[in-house]
Amino acid sequence: MTDEESAETGTPTGVTLSFILRRRHPEVLQGTLRRWVAEGRVKIGEARARTFHQVVPDGQSVVVSDHGPKKIAEMKGTGAGGGLRIVHEDNDILVADKPPGLVTVSMPGDPRPTLVRLVRKHVGEQVQLGIIHRLDKDVGGLIVFSKSDAGFKGLKEQLKLRTLKREYVAVVKGVPTPQGGGWGKWDWPIFEPKDGPVQVVKGGGGRMTAGMTADPATTEFKVVVQGQGGERSMLEIRLETGRKHQIRAHCATAGHAILGDPIYGRVPLNRPPLLLMATRMGLVHPVSREALEFSLEVPNRFRSIVGQELG
Repeated sequence: MTDEESAETGTPTGVTLSFILRRRHPEVLQGTLRRWVAEGRVKIGEARARTFHQVVPDGQSVVVSDHGPKKIAEMKGTGAGGGLRIVHEDNDILVADKPPGLVTVSMPGDPRPTLVRLVRKHVGEQVQLGIIHRLDKDVGGLIVFSKSDAGFKGLKEQLKLRTLKREYVAVVKGVPTPQGGGWGKWDWPIFEPKDGPVQVVKGGGGRMTAGMTADPATTEFKVVVQGQGGERSMLEIRLETGRKHQIRAHCATAGHAILGDPIYGRVPLNRPPLLLMATRMGLVHPVSREALEFSLEVPNRFRSIVGQELG
């Protein structure tokens, strides 16, 4: 089966692929639509779609097929059990799918397996491997490393300018406001002590005791699935800043702790895994300057716990 829709005459000038896909598939999560593009399932005319937000020329057809090229992650991955799952790799960058439960990086002398050690083993000691950002131990999903000096400088600059886009999916208690599909924002500074949980400052100013100052922290969120009875919901989350535990602390402070969070939420001893995952990343390649987007499918356990029908 394929389905097709043209950017017909009369469509507003500058219509984007994202607009067409969302209009045609309103029941499908945006993250899934992005995944279709990343997997090569979407064509504009005869060419494979490059990005989710690219402009579709007037008169060009948009075709979504059942099967696209095999994912790089499937071709290069080492399977389950904490192995390295590579989503994209070239001479300058490497994007991996970190499994939950694996530490990104540890202190010297710590014998625990880490994602950095797996990546280092894969690329070899001669490669200039750079850590651009981190994911908490219990958080799985997309993370990017640099493999060259140009890659490191370019990615770090994008992180500083907040143009390295990161999106997450989380299942939380209750239903945050707004609930109509629009984006909301938590703009609360965070103070990070040397050890232990972070502290969120809701009163503005970010001034802490003993003259310590919190750092600005902004989290955008959107309710994409609301569970029956409003007991829980699934959120798409965008980071404008990247403080330690930012999403987890902001959700908990708002009264909507992430399910399975042992630090900021109240969970039983036999707690479920933390229901937070980095599902999408957008960046400009630091050398080729090509706009790249990567996405992962939302796990079924996320969907089922909010009662979403699986398809």
